Amino acid sequence: MMQKRYNKGFTAVLSIILLALGTFTFALVTMTRAHSYVDMTMRRDMRIQTHLALESCIATIQLMVHKDMFLKGSVHIREFGCQAYIENDYQGNVSLSATSTISGVSVSISSLKL
Repeated sequence: MMQKRYNKGFTAVLSIILLALGTFTFALVTMTRAHSYVDMTMRRDMRIQTHLALESCIATIQLMVHKDMFLKGSVHIREFGCQAYIENDYQGNVSLSATSTISGVSVSISSLKL
């Protein structure tokens, strides 16, 4: 009498499942690392852009102070995402605190004498 082997395909199916799971895990890890790298470079670019916007904001406020010697208080410059506070004692002593925020990345400077 011949006995039938019922486990002929079990090893093949198991190896295909393990191979597919390994490939899926590799793809998942690769995509996670790629997303992390892209996020890191985007944040770096945003920090550079925000820093440049803050420098432009400070230059604009310096121009505003030179044009208007009575300028004092809070100033918002939307183009640079900048919020600044100007302290002016009308004796020629002007100080500035500014914060620029773009896409959730903030850069600030405080107590800058103009």
